[in-house]
Amino acid sequence: MEGQCYNFFKILRSVWPQAECWYDQMDGHVYTLIDGKWYDIRGQHLKVSQHCSPLNHQQQDKPNRWGARDLRYLIP
Repeated sequence: MEGQCYNFFKILRSVWPQAECWYDQMDGHVYTLIDGKWYDIRGQHLKVSQHCSPLNHQQQDKPNRWGARDLRYLIP
């Protein structure tokens, strides 16, 4: 709930390789789509914003750069 939504996606993808990363342009938030269901740190969502689309690393800010601007890090 305080950043690191892309890292949460990576954690989920390590368990569910079919997980897809979707980015909400308006909220600047990543949701994870697994088998037709939406998730984030708050749990399952019945729907997401119409501004949500698959994260395109070619056209959007690369997620690996997000962390460099964010001083809140996940502690291993």
